Amino acid sequence: MYEDTIDYFPTPNDLAEQMAKSIAKKVHNINLAPGPILEPSAGTGNLVKAMDRVFSHRTDTKLDIDCVELSSSCRAILKKEGFRVVHDDFLTYKPHKRYKAIVMNPPFSDGIAHLKKAISIMQNGGAIRCILPAESIRHPHTREQIDLVNTLTDLKADIGYYKDAFVNSERPTKIEVALISIDIPEKPPESKIRLELQTANDGNIGNGAQENLVSNDPVSAAVERYNIAAEGLRRIYEEYEGIKEFLGSPKSGAEDPVISLGKSYNEAIGQLRMKYWQILFNIPAIRDNMTGTMQHEYSERLAQLADYDFSKYNILTIRQEIAANTVASIKREILKLFDWFTHFHSEEFSKNIHYFNGWMTNSAYKVNERIIFPCDAFCHWYNDNYEPTTSQVMDVITNIELVLHWLDTSGQPYDSSELWEIMGNSGKTKKTRNIACRYFSLSFYKKGTCHLTFTNLDVLKTFNAFACQEKTWLPPTYGKKAYADMSKEEKSVVRAFEGEGSYTDSLDRGLIVTPSKLALLNA
Repeated sequence: MYEDTIDYFPTPNDLAEQMAKSIAKKVHNINLAPGPILEPSAGTGNLVKAMDRVFSHRTDTKLDIDCVELSSSCRAILKKEGFRVVHDDFLTYKPHKRYKAIVMNPPFSDGIAHLKKAISIMQNGGAIRCILPAESIRHPHTREQIDLVNTLTDLKADIGYYKDAFVNSERPTKIEVALISIDIPEKPPESKIRLELQTANDGNIGNGAQENLVSNDPVSAAVERYNIAAEGLRRIYEEYEGIKEFLGSPKSGAEDPVISLGKSYNEAIGQLRMKYWQILFNIPAIRDNMTGTMQHEYSERLAQLADYDFSKYNILTIRQEIAANTVASIKREILKLFDWFTHFHSEEFSKNIHYFNGWMTNSAYKVNERIIFPCDAFCHWYNDNYEPTTSQVMDVITNIELVLHWLDTSGQPYDSSELWEIMGNSGKTKKTRNIACRYFSLSFYKKGTCHLTFTNLDVLKTFNAFACQEKTWLPPTYGKKAYADMSKEEKSVVRAFEGEGSYTDSLDRGLIVTPSKLALLNA
């Protein structure tokens, strides 16, 4: 049996199982095998059988394991047992396959060379479990042994020593062994194309699209990234077309290649453009200054924008278009919110509004400091769990805050992520009452309502005045004349609306927003 295998010392079952379980621990999902495994000195299969036993309890998927074995007699046994033998001499093995783990008990006389070979194969990441004579690790004296120990130190290998591990094995020996466990972190794939383009563009490639898009010059940053991506895509397609004939059968060429890009170059460029347009519309600096209607409109136009290059010219053209439509769209959104606040007529919601004698009408009204509206933050099918960050809640609250931001004369910058953080914390702490937001506080009730109390009364004044002006419930001279200069009828409406003192205060502090001022506030 051992005539051509003088170095053959089969791995004892308990040690083999320990090695297999060590690999299994690295797989967090119990339903998954670790991916392709290599056993480079398989012998008659003690290690691969242990791997099979351990993982058979974890997954129904057949273990993907390759065996390498120098001995012809051992190879025959492995094949008879149903194991896949892919090569004979491990030191000459040059796999194109990417392994997740190598589990090995190499020949004791040449174990160092085998382990070095395994490390070179797994240099881009993966697990190695290897048995070597303890003496070569504990007391290295040759250059080869010293180099290996230094490598193991660099790789932060874990080494355990077993004095009598092979005493009762199939082929007993008193030699002390070391079990070496190496876990090499996965390395990100390297791209020569990326490296070349990064060098050519002075390193302006960055690590995240949105981070660069909110730099001091977001348009230039976005265009630079797109140009790099587009050029990289062009080169990939060029390379693919150049080698495609070798990926199919010799006779039919590339009719059925082993890989396919799946879409034409122009289709890929179109999708890349659409992706960058989408990124542009999603950054806070742009998104938070677009109305919900505008966001929806531009979202629906993404497919059309795929036909337009992501260039500085086209981006600026879109920005000019957005600016031209913004004021009209904002006006519509303000009035929509005002009407929504004031259209509830049941007893509970009747306190939302305050009536006043308007200009040429007796049915004018404005929003009170405290309002109630339908907004259910509780999951009634699951123990009435409080969930304030669901889309049905956040869509409503975000829209209210955004509309008020457009009328905020303080000039404070706005970031919708602040509201998300506030509501997220409310959900974590289960705080349902008096949740402090930028312009108001919120209280949610299980009957499906929200009580909103304005804490920024300046914004409320501006909101009411703008809406009532647009509805012509205030005199044409409102915000243009001092109270003392108004006619008797005009004064009467102003008194009914807010009183002389409040009007004078609003006029003095610039809280009355006209359409032209609205445009300046949201330029």
